[in-house]
Amino acid sequence: MKSNFGFFWKDSWFLTPCYQKQGADCFTNRTGTACPPNPGQFEDAGAMTRETFRLGGEAGKRYLVTFKYNAVAEAKYHSGGMFADPAMDVATTVAGNPGTFNDTNTHNNTFYIGGTATVSTYNVYRMRVLDAAGMQITPMGRYYFNAFPSGGGWESHRTFKISYSHTIEVVGGGSIELQSADSNCRAIDNCGDGQAVTDGACNMVRTLTQVSMGAMPMTGVDMAPIPATHNNIATSMLNTITQSGSNWHAQMAHFVITKVVAKP
Repeated sequence: MKSNFGFFWKDSWFLTPCYQKQGADCFTNRTGTACPPNPGQFEDAGAMTRETFRLGGEAGKRYLVTFKYNAVAEAKYHSGGMFADPAMDVATTVAGNPGTFNDTNTHNNTFYIGGTATVSTYNVYRMRVLDAAGMQITPMGRYYFNAFPSGGGWESHRTFKISYSHTIEVVGGGSIELQSADSNCRAIDNCGDGQAVTDGACNMVRTLTQVSMGAMPMTGVDMAPIPATHNNIATSMLNTITQSGSNWHAQMAHFVITKVVAKP
């Protein structure tokens, strides 16, 4: 079913805007440096958007959903969970081994199961699987999309190409919650192939075709002003730097479902 913003989960997006540039950063709040107060929960802080998709199917029945995720995003550290099991990675790309993450790899597999995001200024991209009552189905019903190994210097002025496929379990009649949160309202801009970018420089922007994206939607969700109105606006207005989807500032991710089967 359509989400609270009028989109379908089967072909959905995380679009982190760039209302104003400052060196390697983009302000994700249209009012500039002002940022909503921290509510006490790091994952809900700053420029935050939460989108909820109701699921069909037989109420209470479990289904296995396989999805493909392609993105250009900054790195985020997490704890208390685990990187996805390589055997569950349909794409058989890079999985869970800190030694296989690198700056220019097109297929960094940064899917993380359970746990929480570590407090820092870097962006959180999260998905939760909820039952009909809106409760997380299990501790493993919480997933993160841009998790990098802690202590490797990945949280930095870099963005990375991310691409993987996985299968998760959902509940008929339940819902899916997608959430992005930028605690300081400043996202690392899409400035090149994972290279460190100084505050005073932003190199060539990567296009969507370089990470095998689909066509971007015509509209996106506005994360500003304070408090966030979450109005649907033209996608080009989220990227005020180029007003284009082919050269996107700051970060973007495409989520598409490729298979759904009833759990045996």
